[in-house]
Amino acid sequence: MLLVLSGVLLGASPAKEVLVRPGDNAQQLVEQNPPGTTFRFTAGLYRGVSIAPKDRDSFVGDPGAILNGSQVLQFERRGSYWVAAGQTNPDEEAVMRMGLPVQIPGQGGGQGGGGQRGPGGGGGGGGRPPFGGGFGGPRAGMGWPGGGGGGGQRRPGGGGGGPGQPAQRQYRGRCQAEYPLCIFPEDVFVDDLPIVRVEHQEELGPGRWWSDSSAGLIYLADDPAGRKVELGATRKAFSGNARGVTIRGFIIEKYAQPAGEAAIDGKNADDWTVDQNEIRWNHAVGIRAGNGWKVLNNKTHHNGDCGMGGSGRDILVEGNEMYKNNYAGYWPGWEAGGAKFVLTENLVVRNNFSHDNIGPGLWTDINNRNTLYEGNRTTNNTEGIFHEISFKATIRNNTVWNDGNNTFGRHDGDAGILVGESRDVEVYGNKVTNCRAAILGRQLNRTSDAQMYHMPEPYEIHNLNVHDNDITQDTGIALGIVKPAPHVSDDVFGRWNNRFVNNQVKLGDPRARAFMWNNDRYTESDFVKMMKER
Repeated sequence: MLLVLSGVLLGASPAKEVLVRPGDNAQQLVEQNPPGTTFRFTAGLYRGVSIAPKDRDSFVGDPGAILNGSQVLQFERRGSYWVAAGQTNPDEEAVMRMGLPVQIPGQGGGQGGGGQRGPGGGGGGGGRPPFGGGFGGPRAGMGWPGGGGGGGQRRPGGGGGGPGQPAQRQYRGRCQAEYPLCIFPEDVFVDDLPIVRVEHQEELGPGRWWSDSSAGLIYLADDPAGRKVELGATRKAFSGNARGVTIRGFIIEKYAQPAGEAAIDGKNADDWTVDQNEIRWNHAVGIRAGNGWKVLNNKTHHNGDCGMGGSGRDILVEGNEMYKNNYAGYWPGWEAGGAKFVLTENLVVRNNFSHDNIGPGLWTDINNRNTLYEGNRTTNNTEGIFHEISFKATIRNNTVWNDGNNTFGRHDGDAGILVGESRDVEVYGNKVTNCRAAILGRQLNRTSDAQMYHMPEPYEIHNLNVHDNDITQDTGIALGIVKPAPHVSDDVFGRWNNRFVNNQVKLGDPRARAFMWNNDRYTESDFVKMMKER
């Protein structure tokens, strides 16, 4: 018989704790112990660790416990280059032979001092950087329509992931022009900073690397003597389908996964808690949440695509800092930034700080329902908060400033808070200061998207209610709806019941035509009058 005394189940076995040290086989320890075990990792470097937990397992890192998905490369001089043994996927050569997808022009960003690219330039001057150098100056950025899986355009004889091209389908994404190989998951890091991969050996130069996949060799043009050079090799730190797992207190870095996957990957796992980790320099996504996940108090920064994301029901994202993500050069109009969630229900995004990302700060895209954004701060992203082709959402009591100013070829209407082609969204109590535009609705023609996702009705802005926000806008648009697509119904300004009321707006010029409606710009007094007459 089992008895309960003061919340303790008497007669039950206490949770087991296993000490893990650098050099131990962590997955073997998991397999040797029952579900519900706590694994405590002592301080140190754990290279190449990849763990599939059991139900209710807990993984706790002592301060200084680092899970590292890379391998160290050892080089020798061969002619003009330095060469090391290091395997990338031979399928990547097949993809390149088939032809890289068509690119879409856009505007890139700068990067300075060996750090993350920021808007506009500054830093290391033109061209790609040498080891430790910085990217500088505005430059063209491009993207890839469609990505893998057969959805995008293809140049004649080229790729696109269509039938009969299995190698191509595992790599998805659109890349900026200077990072045409961003879809491939392996990165080379020199003294903890990624350098740029090139397609052909003759493109090698300072700050670049090339892979001869068939021979299993990595080439550099720079002398790596005295420097730490690593190749991202292991795909994920944590994954699998266990339930109720906890991951706390780690630094997790340099894992090599394609876009859409993550260093902590919960695609098939429910009810995980990921708390107080630092997740950095992973090629695609830091954390990918699933049903019932709690993502709490993490720092996700300098990841190649997004800081975090996920799909599923009842996900809580609270107290995290997401910054300087998208080092791999994905095109922000496709997927990149602080966080991107897809196909969620009852998602709560609360009290996070998302800043300096090359992409939106916080983004819900594709059939998200009953979303709550509350108490977040965003700055210096392409958009601050972006709710796109989705459904009911509340966006309230957030603080948003200087977003939408690093556009990187995004659609018209980059804004602090942007509602794109979504129904039943309420936006109130937010403080928005000097973004490219403050709070906007946007209506594009998304007919093909609705067909792709088998929606019974088109993606349109209906019942948008923007009220009681505090807006400071020295220049640009303060409020309204933009409709850059000419073949979209003007009912977005009429019977679709969209309204902007009781907002406090401070303009740099009170006479500015800073309000968008009916495909035109209006002064505040004219805009308020139109809202009252509706």
